Amino acid sequence: MLLPKSVVHSDETLKEYWIMRLSDDSTAVMVPVKTGFSTADSIEILSPALSPQDRIILTGGYGLADGARITVSR
Repeated sequence: MLLPKSVVHSDETLKEYWIMRLSDDSTAVMVPVKTGFSTADSIEILSPALSPQDRIILTGGYGLADGARITVSR
């Protein structure tokens, strides 16, 4: 699956990558990911397998703690 580069976060050493995903309507969870090829705008997620139904946090995810309570705006 390809995701926008802006939703994939990393540590300072660029060795660990993660995304923030909604586990329910108001809880963000950190999901470690393995990355593959990337372009200027997108990055390939090799694992875990993601589905189109997964709700990925697009903005503001870097500063969130695992299990953070959030409000979804549309």
